[in-house]
Amino acid sequence: MIKDLRTFRHLSLSNYYISTAGLLLLPLLLLWLSRFIFAAYNAQLVGDPSFWRVMQLSLGGLRFDLSVWAYTNVLFIAMRFLPVPTVSCRWYIAVTNVIYVATNSLMLWLALADIPFFRFSGSRLRLPALTDMFHDPNMHSIILSYATDYWWAFAGALLVTAVLAGACIWLKPTQPPAKFHSTAATYGVRAAIFLAVGFSTFCAMRGTLVKGRPLSIADAVWYTATPPETNVVLNTPFCVLRSVEGGTRVPEMRFFSDKEAEQIRSSLHTPSFPPDSLLRKNVMVITLESGSQHWIDRLNDIPGCPPHVVMPFLDSLASVSLVNRNVMATGRRSVEGIAAIYGGFPTFGDMLYMSSPYNANTIDSYARLLRDEGFSTRFYFGCNHGSYSIDSFLSAMGYDLIADRQVYADDSEYDGLWGIYDDAMGAYAAKDLTTLREPFVAGWFTLHLHEPFSVPARISLDSFKHREPSPLRSAEYTDMALRRFFETARLQPWYSNTIFIITGDHGSRDFKDTPYDGAFIQPHVMFMIYTPDGSIPAGEISGRMMNQFDIGPTILGLLRYGKPYVATGTDVINSSDPNYAIGFFNGQYQITGTRYLITMTPDLGRIERVFDVTADPLLNQPLTTYDTSETDRMMKWARAFMQDYTLRLNQNRLHFQR
Repeated sequence: MIKDLRTFRHLSLSNYYISTAGLLLLPLLLLWLSRFIFAAYNAQLVGDPSFWRVMQLSLGGLRFDLSVWAYTNVLFIAMRFLPVPTVSCRWYIAVTNVIYVATNSLMLWLALADIPFFRFSGSRLRLPALTDMFHDPNMHSIILSYATDYWWAFAGALLVTAVLAGACIWLKPTQPPAKFHSTAATYGVRAAIFLAVGFSTFCAMRGTLVKGRPLSIADAVWYTATPPETNVVLNTPFCVLRSVEGGTRVPEMRFFSDKEAEQIRSSLHTPSFPPDSLLRKNVMVITLESGSQHWIDRLNDIPGCPPHVVMPFLDSLASVSLVNRNVMATGRRSVEGIAAIYGGFPTFGDMLYMSSPYNANTIDSYARLLRDEGFSTRFYFGCNHGSYSIDSFLSAMGYDLIADRQVYADDSEYDGLWGIYDDAMGAYAAKDLTTLREPFVAGWFTLHLHEPFSVPARISLDSFKHREPSPLRSAEYTDMALRRFFETARLQPWYSNTIFIITGDHGSRDFKDTPYDGAFIQPHVMFMIYTPDGSIPAGEISGRMMNQFDIGPTILGLLRYGKPYVATGTDVINSSDPNYAIGFFNGQYQITGTRYLITMTPDLGRIERVFDVTADPLLNQPLTTYDTSETDRMMKWARAFMQDYTLRLNQNRLHFQR
């Protein structure tokens, strides 16, 4: 009897259609199971769901799995089920196996890779972000650098490929497809099976049997109770696939008449300064990679969190600067922060300006406006040319020269991964600025407060509190690089006539499971304005919430720029209009004031939760009662902001039409 059972099993698995079905089910099962690893690894970011809650969400996610699985396997399915004699040939089966392993490996690699990457982006990976990464000519080195920390993801990628290849051997069909005594019957049945499988595959790809649009990323919300759970329902290959065509275009939002929206808040700025009052002072904006506010002890006011004491120079600079403790990043990635700071361009979700349909739009960036007034422009960015399209974005924003690794032209200071070491690039920038015609607008983006947290071998670590690779050691090194930059800059003729602004591209992402990783605290970035001549007195901007994209209008206000311009941000020094911070995190809008933080649905249709950020900065408990007049004001502001922004973006009106 045992022998008969073995024979039956062998005959079943060796049947052409059964073995093909087995092969097809395997990657679908692996993709579905990867969601559980994703949810466990990123539990805090997706709402800490229980196992049974993940199971519920995974059942909803099966539609999304089926869709991308069908797209991935459509060629394999078509070749295997073609009603032709060739399908049972050994060479033909070998070719289809290669296609099967290659396409499904790629699908599963994407799913595995985004498990650790999700904590950097805060949303499932989309195609624009993926292609932007691979535009970096040094990406292979960056990927390899993560092999130690995320070895399990690399091992998992190799394992799934091995499993898929092994399945091709184990489920090798030895019996031909359906065969009958009549040739007509044989090919009639095969054709019927081909059509049935083809129709089923088409339905799976669309994700629906009804008319209308196919399954989209937005449909995940129907299976969730809270927006962060959408990331559990979705899978990364599906998100990449659905963002291939048209996925980066931002839909227009309308909540008010144009006049009503403008009365609530407006992106059209008509400064009160006389047109001839422009100050001819230099501007230097320094953006720290992972420049969290909380690295600066003077600005770190998180309950129960002792000072880091790793940036003494910036602490001392903050004491003689105008600072704001209420500055929020718009996202969790460098490209989002750079777009907001230097272009005044907010980013909500995965639409990246340089890889979007809007990359030819005209933007009233402060560098471009000031260049038109005779200012020189230059930007210092020690990465490779083309890295993350940051240099092309800055060029579009009005910077005439991007001093990158190739312009620096001395690889003795190359870290082997990201770019030129920060202290070397800072010294280069301080001296190179002397060659520019004044006044100038300049920027510098540091690199090394980032994994793998390397410092130059020539640097003595004797004075460092933290000598092993860590975010804390890199914070000490970044502080040292800034100190050396200012030591060199003080000796330059342009120094005393310069406004220095120091901020961060995004909050630190390296304090998982600590208060610093909370939804309110993590996006906070440092912000200080320092003038060596004391023309801007030291102090604190109190009671004013600020976005990264408010920096541009604030700079123009400091320089008394008097011409009309368009900017989504606000001059927080010279304006008394209500202002809030807005960002898009974990599938929901987050609007933050100095009193409340509210989360809103992706369509801004309703408020989901309200937190008191003064009494509860860790957002432990949403409020059940609150001042509805203030939350209504915040909601109206957010709607007016998004209406103005999305209409201007789609109509190419993010500039003043002179």
